[in-house]
Order: sequence, then structure tokens, then C-alpha cells
Amino acid sequence: MLTVVHDVEEANDHTGSRRSMLDEIVRSGARQILSVALEAEVAAYIAQFTDQVDENGHRLMVRNGHHDERTVLTAAGGVPVFAHPRARSRGRIVGDDAIAALAEAGLGGLEVDHLDHGPDDRDELRALAKDLGLIVTGSSDFHGSNKDIPLGACTTSVESYEALVAQATSDVHPLAG
Repeated sequence: MLTVVHDVEEANDHTGSRRSMLDEIVRSGARQILSVALEAEVAAYIAQFTDQVDENGHRLMVRNGHHDERTVLTAAGGVPVFAHPRARSRGRIVGDDAIAALAEAGLGGLEVDHLDHGPDDRDELRALAKDLGLIVTGSSDFHGSNKDIPLGACTTSVESYEALVAQATSDVHPLAG
């Protein structure tokens, strides 16, 4: 189990102020997202080794429980967006059930428009995002000259951008203009 703590002395110059109900809801969602994501990552890792057994047929890789509760310090106020869930060229894709679980845990957006997503995947992801109340984003995934992807090949709409800014909980806002 993760516990999210807000450092009121350093975050956004709100020293000594009380957290609002909205802050608590966001922190709860962040805690749930981290928990679901970590559980999924552990399960996927263990699943890679299900075929490895000892001479008695016992699996060599199993989960033996959970570690002690940890504290996570966060105050950035960002909105979690799942990046390129259907990037088939990268291997495994993420199914609708996993995305729905993340949405239930507080996921804020879903990257739909990405070069690795074909038209059918984009249509399905757009519909899923609508059903789950997620903000639709896009990205060229541009990382400089080490990729052949042009900057701005896929973008996020102005409406989605404004929705992301509205959901962000930090007092730091992007520059206009």
C-alpha cells in the first residue's frame, strides 16, 4: 500500500495551509493509480517466467506477498495520462480492462493520437476515452534527432490541453502566448 504525502512547507508556497477536499481526492486518485500500475507491472514481470519450473514442476518465479507500506512525496499537481497504449510496434499493447482499472483509480487522460496507433486503434481508443471520461491527447513522441518522427506529427487539441490544465492541481501554470 502506498501513502501519498503533501509537503506543505515546500509545495506551491502554501506553508501551513490546509489541503482542500479536491487535493485529497487527487491524492487518493494518484495513490490508486500508482498501486494499480505497480501491481500490473509486477504481474507482467512474473508472467514472463511462468514456463520456468524446477525439477518438481514448481515455478521458479512467484509472488510471495507485498512489501511494507511506502510513503510517496508528491506536490507537482500533474494529470496522469497513459501514453501510446496501442503502440503495436513496441510489443505488448494494453487492453481496455487495464485502462478502465487505471481510469477508476484516477487516470486523467489517454494518448490516442500517436504515430504507432493505426486508424482503427485511434477510433477504439477515442471511444474508450469518451466512455471512461478521459481526456484525449496526442503526441509525436519526438525525442530529437535520434528518431525519424517529425515534431508535431500528432498533437493534442486546444480543448484537451485546456482540460488538462484545468485538472492540474499545481499553482504553476503554463505561459500563455
